[in-house]
Amino acid sequence: MSSVRVRLLGVFEVSVGDRVVAVRGVTLRSCLALMALSPGRPVPAETLIDTLWAEREPKNVRAALHSTIARLRQLLGPAAIARDDDGYRLDVAPAAVDAVHFLSLLDEAERTDDRALLDQALALWGEPLVGGIDASLRQTHCPRLTERYLRGLERRIDLDLAAGTTKGIRDELQALTHTFPLRESLWLRLLKTLVAEGRRPEALDHYERMRVQLADGLGIDPSADLRSMHLHLLDDEPVDTGRREQTPEDSARDEPHAPEKPSVPRQLPLDLRRFVGRTAQLEALDQLLPAEPDAARVVVLHGEAGAGKTSLAVHWAHHAKEHFPDGQIFLGLRGYGAAEPLAPETALDTILRALGLPGARIPQDLESRSALLRTELASRRLLLILDDARSADQLRPLLPGSSAFVLVTSRSRLSSLTVRDGAEQIAVPALDGPEGKQLLRRLIQTHPIDERALDELVRLCSGLPLALAITGEHLNRHHDDTDPLVDRLRDLAGRIDALSSGDSPTTDVRAVLSWSYQTLDADAASMLRTLGATTVETLGLPAIAAATGVPVANARRTLGVLTDLHLVQQVNAQQIKLHDVMRAYARERSDEEDGPEVRRAAANRLVQWYLTTAEVARGVELAPLLLPALPMPATIPDPLALTTTQDAHAWFESERRTLIALVVGSAERGEHELAARLAVTLWFDLERNYALADGRLVQATAVESARRAGNPLLLAVTLNQHGATLGMAGELDTAADVLREALTLFSEHGHTYGERMVRGNLSIALRLLGHPDEAIEQLQLALAGPVEAEQEATLRNNLAMTYLSTHQYVEAVTSATDALRLHQLADDARGTAYATDTLGQGFKALGELQPALAAFTEAVRLNDLLDNHGGSVNSLVRLGETQLEAGLPVDARATRQILGVLATPDGFMWLSVDHAGARLGFSSRAFCVVGR
Repeated sequence: MSSVRVRLLGVFEVSVGDRVVAVRGVTLRSCLALMALSPGRPVPAETLIDTLWAEREPKNVRAALHSTIARLRQLLGPAAIARDDDGYRLDVAPAAVDAVHFLSLLDEAERTDDRALLDQALALWGEPLVGGIDASLRQTHCPRLTERYLRGLERRIDLDLAAGTTKGIRDELQALTHTFPLRESLWLRLLKTLVAEGRRPEALDHYERMRVQLADGLGIDPSADLRSMHLHLLDDEPVDTGRREQTPEDSARDEPHAPEKPSVPRQLPLDLRRFVGRTAQLEALDQLLPAEPDAARVVVLHGEAGAGKTSLAVHWAHHAKEHFPDGQIFLGLRGYGAAEPLAPETALDTILRALGLPGARIPQDLESRSALLRTELASRRLLLILDDARSADQLRPLLPGSSAFVLVTSRSRLSSLTVRDGAEQIAVPALDGPEGKQLLRRLIQTHPIDERALDELVRLCSGLPLALAITGEHLNRHHDDTDPLVDRLRDLAGRIDALSSGDSPTTDVRAVLSWSYQTLDADAASMLRTLGATTVETLGLPAIAAATGVPVANARRTLGVLTDLHLVQQVNAQQIKLHDVMRAYARERSDEEDGPEVRRAAANRLVQWYLTTAEVARGVELAPLLLPALPMPATIPDPLALTTTQDAHAWFESERRTLIALVVGSAERGEHELAARLAVTLWFDLERNYALADGRLVQATAVESARRAGNPLLLAVTLNQHGATLGMAGELDTAADVLREALTLFSEHGHTYGERMVRGNLSIALRLLGHPDEAIEQLQLALAGPVEAEQEATLRNNLAMTYLSTHQYVEAVTSATDALRLHQLADDARGTAYATDTLGQGFKALGELQPALAAFTEAVRLNDLLDNHGGSVNSLVRLGETQLEAGLPVDARATRQILGVLATPDGFMWLSVDHAGARLGFSSRAFCVVGR
């Protein structure tokens, strides 16, 4: 035997000889505690795995177990833990574990009726398995240890009362009934003590308090012994306070032997008159009704706090109760709330009593009670609703073997209950818009409310029935308060305050959400606060890892905890989001628990990851690097691997709203360098999609941030992009002024590439303003000296467009041909598409319609391959015009039909077709950008 000693009562402490050993981490402590509860006996590896990783099993769970055992051996010595065929054994004597020694002393005291041993055992007591022990392990073992302690304590009190000693007992029992308000045996002893001290009126008061607590907590009446004592108290009859407690054997002898009539419980709570919607969930429940009378079924209704899971369960139960002729039992398991979750032993006792079993027939230990329940339910077609379950371990002892239908509600998906026990799962999401409005209409009885306000209230309440019910009750009390209430709900900081009824925690959104939050470990709680503090609606896993500053693998595991509890919603396979009510609560927790520097660092890490990925996406399009790369922290996850233009475009499309929000948010936080750089990278996507409104917002923010950052080169880049965006919007004079400022900054910085880029964009503005000679001058200056092939191609395409505006069509074709050749040499697909379109315009202007048709057709094909809808629309319009000129009306009509699908993003162009489809015209304000 090793010299290891383990304390599990009152404190978690491990010693080797005279030295206390620090065992850190929930997994290590829980593994050691589980083996310590069976000292000298092997604990199967499967038991260790199921307990330590019940809900979040690692990829290689056997390797994780071996690593845990190895770490424990390093702490305790190699001889402390032995490997048996059946599992792992902590090689210590039972007396070396205080909890096991405690149970041994109680067993010996009961066998010998030795008061000294009883006192010795009780002196060892303290709250079991505290200090970083896994919750499922506590739920499994704490109730058994607590039950043995209470039985021993009650035995000691009985001995004192029998000896006529009441000193100190009353205070002790009052404290115990406060801690264990549903344990009737403690109340019985308290009443006896009060009577022995001549306090009958006080005993009556305590009886009434106890009766109310039993009714509220378990839905049952006091036991026969308590009711009998109550009658004696009311009639002022003598009470034998020193009589021997009746044993189960005595009760069995005293009960009549006539067969008992089975009890038919009818415990369903009131069905809500205002219940609306949930058609899909109700139909799913109907379909799960077993066809065979002796078939059992377990169904889990899972959803976030306040989603209306209990209301759904009760509503369906009322409409389906004819399928359960042997009764309906409703039991609240208190999985999430101010009180401790209901122990399985207590839950079984309540269910068995509801089935009509007297207390004397109900065994004390968990396994026997569970077996008795399965026996009692074996032939009963009964509905058992287990409301607000915390974990699968809390539920498993309550499951029948056959016949009964068990309907569970929980904030958790209880995935292991599905994997191991075959439970069915039905998600209960928040109400959608129409159902939310229908509920609000039913709730608001005092005055009509318009559709706009209903839509807004449902959105601000995130469709949560609890939040909508609180809102409806508020509006019923304050008839004219709709607009002020909407204003308070719009304010994220005050939203949670507005969603409180004020008279009960169960109707207070803050309290209800806090009960989920309090179950989280430190990592999950921190992640939720970080997500709440961001301004981003949806996030993917790498972005979440960046914001929280942890490796992606760790973030995935932690995110699984939040998803399982419905604290975050899965948008698709890659992204999650927080709805507004949860975001408001998470933001509130972040404000209270995290300092501003913590939130600022998380926000910056998030922007930095998006910036690195956006630069990858931009690089796929061969855009020039105008700025030196910004150093990134090592904690930022790798950017996404985007290797094709399709990948890049799809990423920008899915993340565009997020990127815009991050630009604006970074600027508001004073992170101007990050804001401007992200805007610079995002511009390529906005320009490609002619997203003018977003582009103006982003680029105006970028220019202001670049000025505040004091970075002249960054300012030059943002001014060029802002000028191009203004030109695309038709604000040509302003665009020219902005571009001239950019040109000056690039020149002062000696940045020739940027200088040529701006001259190309400025030439477009000048051409569209009616100054073609100045435009040609700018382009000639840009083309002077050595120029990179790709940039020269873009400038020569611009020169061709300028020649077209001055009717120099031959020169336009020559310049466009040079541009096309250079773009192809540079493998620039987008530039190739634009130059091909320009070449088509030159051929068309010269009256060479066949080469023009070929050029426009090729330009459409190239733009389609690039998902460049703006370019496609431009080329299609010109193709349709050329087809009409060439006498091809059928082809022109087909082109018009395609245009009807594509036109027009962000209002940058519009299409006009006469009723016969004989002519096709267009008007465009497009600013064909050269600076990328």
